[in-house]
Amino acid sequence: MAKMHVQLAGEDKDFLKRLNEYFLIHYNNSLTTGDGGLTVSVGEADCDVYMYQKASSIYSGIASLYLRSLKPSDNMETDKKAVLQGVLSRGCLNKASAVEKLCTDLSSDGYKVLYICPETYQTLESPFTESEEKDFSQLYYYIHNKEENLNEIIETLASYDILRKVYYLKNIYITPDIFITKEDMNFLLASLEKNRLYDYIIFDIPSYISEAYLELMRWCNKIILISDQRDRKFEDFLHDNGIENVESDHLG
Repeated sequence: MAKMHVQLAGEDKDFLKRLNEYFLIHYNNSLTTGDGGLTVSVGEADCDVYMYQKASSIYSGIASLYLRSLKPSDNMETDKKAVLQGVLSRGCLNKASAVEKLCTDLSSDGYKVLYICPETYQTLESPFTESEEKDFSQLYYYIHNKEENLNEIIETLASYDILRKVYYLKNIYITPDIFITKEDMNFLLASLEKNRLYDYIIFDIPSYISEAYLELMRWCNKIILISDQRDRKFEDFLHDNGIENVESDHLG
C-alpha cells in the first residue's frame, strides 16, 4: 500500500502542529505529512477540511480528498490490490476473538487493515470500538446506485479503533429492510479490491449463507473457516460453489 502524503495548511499553526503529531502517532502506517504532498487546508471556513471535529473525522476527510486527487488510472487500476480475506464460523462462538487477532496481528506488522461486517439483519458484537462510531448502512444506497466514487464514501463512514489500529465498517442499527444482492456485492468488491488505502480487507461473514455472501467468499483470497469439529459436508458445499481457498481452523 502506498502511503498518502499530504501537506497541511491553515492559519492556526499550533493546531496544525498538534494534528501532525497526532497523525504521526496514530496513522503513521497510512499517512505522512510534509512538503511536497497534496495540499489540504484545515480551518474554520473556506477550507478543505473543517478543523473543529474529531481527528479521525479530519483523517477521513483528508483520505477522501486524496482519493479524488488521484488519476482514475491510479485510483481504480493498480497492480497493488488489497488482499481480501473472510472469516466464517460454524457451530462455535470464537469468531470475534479470531477476527480480532487476525486484524491486530496484521496491523502490528505494519499493514493497514479494514474490517467489514456486512451484516444488516442484526447487529453482531464487534471486536473493535470507537467513542463515536459511524453507522455505515447508508453505504448500501450508494452500492445500489453504482456510485463511481465508492471508496471515497467508505472513508467517510469508516471508524477507527485507536488501540488496535484497525479501521472498521459495521452497522450500528438493525436494518432488516436492506438486502444486498449478488450484483451489489460484486460492485462493492470490485471497488474494494482496487482500493489503494488498505493492505488487507477482512470480512466478518454472517453464519447464514446467501448468494451474495457466496459471491463474497469467491472474491476472497482466503476464507478462514472456524468450526467445533470437522464439517466435511459444509466444506464440500463451499467447494461445490466455487470457493476453493478455504483454511479450516477446527477447535474441537
